[in-house]
Amino acid sequence: MKKAKYWTFNEQTGEVNADVYFASMRGGIAHIPVNALKIEPLLTKTGFAVVVLDDLTGYKYIEDHRGKTVFSKENCLESKLITELGPIDSLWTEKKPKTDFDEWVLNQWVTNNKKKYEFDYQQAEYQRRLRYTKRVRPLLEEAQIKEYLGQKSDADALLERAAKERMKVQQEVPLPSRLEDE
Repeated sequence: MKKAKYWTFNEQTGEVNADVYFASMRGGIAHIPVNALKIEPLLTKTGFAVVVLDDLTGYKYIEDHRGKTVFSKENCLESKLITELGPIDSLWTEKKPKTDFDEWVLNQWVTNNKKKYEFDYQQAEYQRRLRYTKRVRPLLEEAQIKEYLGQKSDADALLERAAKERMKVQQEVPLPSRLEDE
């Protein structure tokens, strides 16, 4: 007697298990689980999952991007991991942006150089201010006190040191240059 074949599927996702099982025979009757189908499933296909039809009469292919990271076309900094079957929403892409300043234009990421420049400029200015505060400001404050106390030559020497320290900071943290295409 030929054993009846069956295939199981995940009851939540409908995804078919490609493994074939054979019904156990008891009392001359093939015993098949409730969540099993006797129809052989579709062949596996890269990028797709085989899913049982709602009425359990057959199968269909559904896009499978699970485990892939996608990026928001509206904000390149936003990403998410795909955890469910189905196509990728049109507001998302698998293409990874190259920078934090990329914008989605004509199906590709394009860096907004103006935004990148403004960000880089602000970062350089911030770093300069930190260094000025730590290394230049104390010299200027001391020079003011010396000037007030009538110690002009000492004050001038401190101002000279402050000016040199300021130049060092500007060399250590140069401001970014604008790109030609802006």
